[in-house]
Amino acid sequence: MAKNNPLYHIVHCSDSDHGDAALIRKWHMEAPRHWDNIGYHFVIRKDGGIEIGRPIAQSGAHCAGFNTRSVGTCIIGKPGKPNAAQLSALKGIHEKLKRMFPNIEACGHRDMPNVTKECPGFNVKDYLK
Repeated sequence: MAKNNPLYHIVHCSDSDHGDAALIRKWHMEAPRHWDNIGYHFVIRKDGGIEIGRPIAQSGAHCAGFNTRSVGTCIIGKPGKPNAAQLSALKGIHEKLKRMFPNIEACGHRDMPNVTKECPGFNVKDYLK
């Protein structure tokens, strides 16, 4: 159990131009990972639709060292390429998380310590201010 009071809303991108929560769940549960579920709590499709990944009460598997203190959202697409519908959906998710957890801070995966990826490819903090 993790989500009594998460500190971070960590935003990722799938680095794939197609997909949805079902496909990412498949990637995460098959070899070589063999995880018990998708690593993200939310997935935002290209059309802006929001899909639930793993339950919010369950620790994620999306940012090593921060999974028990965060909620993870993955935007389908390449780094830096979210569309207007996806950005609107992200804003909606974050606003709901802020109502549930007033101290939660939005950040990109790239902003976390020891991360070398450019994921999600834009400044999440600035966008969600």
